[in-house]
Amino acid sequence: MRAAGVQPNSYTLSSILRACSVSKSHSETLKVHGHIIKTKAGSDTVVANALVDAYATLGMVDDAWRVINTMIHRDVITYTSLATRMKQMGHYEMALNVINCMSGADIKMDGFSLASFLSASAGLATMETGKQLHCYSVKAGLGSGLSVSNALVDLYGKCGCIADAQRAFGEISQPDIVSWNGLISGLASNGCISSALSAFDDMRLAEIKPDCVTVLLVLFACSRGGLVELGLEYFHSMREKYDVAPQLDHYVGLVDLLGRAGRLENAMEVIMNMPFKPDALIYKTLLAACRLHRNIAMGEDMARRGIELDPSDPAFYVVLANLYDDSGQPDLAKRTIQSMKERGLAKNHGQCWKQPRRRIDSYAAKHENVSNLNI
Repeated sequence: MRAAGVQPNSYTLSSILRACSVSKSHSETLKVHGHIIKTKAGSDTVVANALVDAYATLGMVDDAWRVINTMIHRDVITYTSLATRMKQMGHYEMALNVINCMSGADIKMDGFSLASFLSASAGLATMETGKQLHCYSVKAGLGSGLSVSNALVDLYGKCGCIADAQRAFGEISQPDIVSWNGLISGLASNGCISSALSAFDDMRLAEIKPDCVTVLLVLFACSRGGLVELGLEYFHSMREKYDVAPQLDHYVGLVDLLGRAGRLENAMEVIMNMPFKPDALIYKTLLAACRLHRNIAMGEDMARRGIELDPSDPAFYVVLANLYDDSGQPDLAKRTIQSMKERGLAKNHGQCWKQPRRRIDSYAAKHENVSNLNI
């Protein structure tokens, strides 16, 4: 295009930046940014917003902020892109602090930005902030939007406010798969196993097709409820009944289901025979089950395998040490923690891992509320 003497317009530059972020190409993003500076294309808000989103997607948050600070005109998309990417990276507090920046720039939230902030609050399980945002949604007339409603279901479920989650779900005129998954997740995560499985049945009666997340949530519910045979039935029929091909995450859920029930050998067979290469999470899942049932030999094996895959994760050392402690071997526990420290690792006082993945935040750490929100 440039060789032909045709300069890319704002749409073309935005598309190129999106491609750079999808391909995780830092160098190409920097090259495009250089072209934007050279041609002064950054004065176009559409281009600048695309650049902010590209940097934020690549985890280059400081660069994204630098672009924002040089923008002549900022809009709600500018800040929504940044907050959404921060949230996706797990930087929930940073995402919520974007609210103050929007307020300082006199930019009002829309449904998309509000949903993103609600999701960040859900990630922190911060009820105070979430309620402020909920009140804002009502005052601003944004509460009826599906993305906001779904975020409210997710928020209240993760904060343990099941009645509020059910109420928010009940106010959705046409729940979609995200709505149902949020409800099932909230119920299952808070120990309401029969209600979670009933919601799954209701979803199918409403002719909403389960997706891969739904099946994972159902496996999670069966695991927490000790419903091993039912969970096995769901797993083995997921392709035929729901047209969902089992992924590695589902095998993690299956290992959790069997491991919690004490069927450790069966869980190990799943890992050995599944059509995926084991990752650190699946070893960690079985290690946790070994601790629960005090199986030192298998626990040591799982810790060794996991550390080989991810030497920088302290969770393997911590759980193995806890297994030793629980089994009456404090000397081995101390030795394990000492070995962890010698490798420059430290205990993570937050969550050690998310299990299973995708929307299930059972091990999410408690964070302090984000204060002084200008809502």
